[in-house]
Amino acid sequence: MKIIISTLLSLIFTFSSYAQGNHVFTGGEISNFMAVNLSTPGTQTWNTDRAALPGYFSAVNSAIYTGASDAAHVNGYMKKYGNQAFTFAVGSGSDLRALSISAPASATDAYAVAWISGDPGNNQDPTAPNAGAHPTASFSSPIIAVSNVGQWDWQVGNAGNLGTGTTGTGAGLTISVSIPDMTLFAETLNLRLVGWNGTSWIDLSGASTATGNNEDDILSGTMVAGITAIGIGSV
Repeated sequence: MKIIISTLLSLIFTFSSYAQGNHVFTGGEISNFMAVNLSTPGTQTWNTDRAALPGYFSAVNSAIYTGASDAAHVNGYMKKYGNQAFTFAVGSGSDLRALSISAPASATDAYAVAWISGDPGNNQDPTAPNAGAHPTASFSSPIIAVSNVGQWDWQVGNAGNLGTGTTGTGAGLTISVSIPDMTLFAETLNLRLVGWNGTSWIDLSGASTATGNNEDDILSGTMVAGITAIGIGSV
């Protein structure tokens, strides 16, 4: 009965969001307990407010979002509850910048992600902790440069935005991102996934992990505790 009620609630939330143009306002959340196709209907857009307390499209346990593309993704924040691997189909509204995580350890873990276009030193991360600018000139060895094309806001469980009782630091998760065009920034072998630890960008890849340096190639790394944003760096 609980599963049936949850599924019905999911349908109610989803259809309600269509009536609002699939927009989630500050402090709001639309939960998905099933599979939702982002490309249907094709005239819809999916977006959330970007604020200290954003709006969220969330996925509970095995729920997924399918049909992601440059034309169909969440322009804003997505949240994931549970211990299943998941892909956050986030982007800028015109470009998909997906971020995937391996399966978390605990069923009470929660994570949230948004893509923020532009220089991380100017286009500020709105959420705590470490809200504000993340200067690309602040990095730790072996990183020698950080791209100014954008960053992924990274939120972990047991934080105000993700709900009381949620857990997870992200430590040990494999993180994979779909990169913008990096051909003018660095060679494939030199690309690294980097994380903002509050004072500097640090290396999360540890070695060459990129499949290429063209748009939509994949760059991966291993998360550590204390990271609040994810970017693209070079060694």
